[in-house]
Amino acid sequence: MQQSSDSLSLAKAALVAGISSIVMAAAAGFAELGARQALIIPTDAAATAQNILANPTTFRLGILCYFIVLICDLLAAWAYGAFFKKVNGSLSQLAAWFRIAYSVVFGVAITSLVSGLHLITRGAPDAAQQALQQFSRYEDLWQIGFLFFSGHLILLGYLALRSQTVPKILGALLLAAGIGYGLNALAHTLLPDYASYQAVFSALSGIPSALGEIGIAIWLLVKGTKLKSE
Repeated sequence: MQQSSDSLSLAKAALVAGISSIVMAAAAGFAELGARQALIIPTDAAATAQNILANPTTFRLGILCYFIVLICDLLAAWAYGAFFKKVNGSLSQLAAWFRIAYSVVFGVAITSLVSGLHLITRGAPDAAQQALQQFSRYEDLWQIGFLFFSGHLILLGYLALRSQTVPKILGALLLAAGIGYGLNALAHTLLPDYASYQAVFSALSGIPSALGEIGIAIWLLVKGTKLKSE
């Protein structure tokens, strides 16, 4: 009976982790590329305000997608923690707390997007410039949050490498993504000329993250849900 219960819990954790990661990737893709980066021009407050006023539904949907990402992050924190519990209970729990900490910072960051939207739509004095400051605050907070997310992925990669079932390449990609996110976040926070190196640092995190996070999500849905024990 205990083995059956463990198998069910493992399968459920794999299912939740896989689905939440896939949904998160889709929602984040629209929110980041289809809304935020498409409408916000970091160096031009007036153009940013015009873009958002011309496409308010797109921007609101982007914010909604960010909240969906936040919910999926919390689900993933539980699911990955449960899935890797048998590998190392303490580290899997720590990985979950790192992701929860990231989610808290990310949630606070999203409120800056909401504040910026309200400033623009209400036509407050100096609304465009104030809104752009809020959007910049979102980016700064998000990067700070990525320091916690970096810790989560590094631990997740280590747990995947220690696992007897997860392909080693996925663990290595998650570990590389975690290091990349950490370096990118530190560079964004500390380097005065970060913009000159942004493409390089973004690639260091983005490429292994895309391959590792989506890769393990697919593996969990295809193989992880069929595992009997970890």
